[in-house]
Amino acid sequence: MAATTTAALSELLPGAESDILIYLAGTVDSALENDENLQDVLSELLISYELASDEEAAAICANLSSKLANHTDAEESSHTPMKVRSTPSACVSLAGRLALFPKLVKFALDLEAA
Repeated sequence: MAATTTAALSELLPGAESDILIYLAGTVDSALENDENLQDVLSELLISYELASDEEAAAICANLSSKLANHTDAEESSHTPMKVRSTPSACVSLAGRLALFPKLVKFALDLEAA
């Protein structure tokens, strides 16, 4: 997701250097993974790097959240669900596998004893 975040940040911060964008993207992705408040984390960085004022930082955070949410929604809808094959050779039921277990243990013990 870092590439998506970097691309979104580069749109929102056209004058920012690429190494700063990469750092900000990593910070944003980390914050999202840790369920941190994106605005709290990113606003402070934008202001400290003098990329935005308080009001601009809030708007950038809102726009970034929207862009990332739209990307995530589009990504989830593009996945095609897997099809479950119903042929006997493709799938053995759990009960069938559990029924074989005692026979396999006995076979292994017989081999070891021989």
